[in-house]
Amino acid sequence: MHRRIFVKNTMLISAGLLIPLTLTNCSGGTILLDDSIGKSENILKSFTKQGDDFFSYYTISKSNCSHPLFSGEESFIFCQKQKIIGFTIKMNGITDIKKYNETLNQLYGANKKVYENDFGEEYEWKNETRKIILSYSKQESKVPQNTFYSESLLNKNLLIF
Repeated sequence: MHRRIFVKNTMLISAGLLIPLTLTNCSGGTILLDDSIGKSENILKSFTKQGDDFFSYYTISKSNCSHPLFSGEESFIFCQKQKIIGFTIKMNGITDIKKYNETLNQLYGANKKVYENDFGEEYEWKNETRKIILSYSKQESKVPQNTFYSESLLNKNLLIF
């Protein structure tokens, strides 16, 4: 009789330990954006994929991804042929654009202004392996004020929403 109770309790304890570990492993965890470029698309398998095997993207919420410098409401991770080629972080507002620009100038040197028009501006930096883009919309009443920070492999171009 005691043996049956012992076996039953042991099985319940084992299940109690294994189930939370399994749920933690299946939750997807936090994607480190700056570390994800060049890796397999498989690290994103717990998120919804848009596209096909040639080109796809994932929309990741703020709570599921992180970057050491920038934090936004959502991020877009772009893949080509099952490899992550880059990401874009969408940040609401344009109040910190000067701070972002100065930070990137300190890290990557002087920027190159890609364009400036009535709706916004875009700046670009490059290093040995990556292209970094900071773009934002200008203060207009009918244009939403957003800032976009993107990193991609040097020879790849990303879409910005």
